Amino acid sequence: MTFESDVLADDARRAKEANVAAETKERQRLEDYHRTFLGSPHGWRVLQDLLGVTAVLGSAFNGNSRDIYALGRRSVGMHLLETLGINTPEGMMLAAVRGAIHDPAMRRLLADDLKTATQKIEEEEQHG
Repeated sequence: MTFESDVLADDARRAKEANVAAETKERQRLEDYHRTFLGSPHGWRVLQDLLGVTAVLGSAFNGNSRDIYALGRRSVGMHLLETLGINTPEGMMLAAVRGAIHDPAMRRLLADDLKTATQKIEEEEQHG
């Protein structure tokens, strides 16, 4: 004989297991994106290429019939930025730092900017 409370308990257990499985799958997906695009020089170059092709930093509206195409292309770039968590100013800075690990030209730019920022901080501390 099955009681209603047993059925409800089984339903709750299955729902919890499904939720845990979904969270695990999502966590793995995010880790895969990070490892693929931000974890190696090759991935970083591919990400830069994809973001350039999708024109994610450009205007999606040109005032002509190609706007729909541009919006679709841009949405792919936005998906990449959002999934990687770099669709905010802070995220973009983090991406630049991570990119600098793999790109000698970016390393030099970052090093110069950090040097300038450090000098400004030191000057402010001496005068303030």
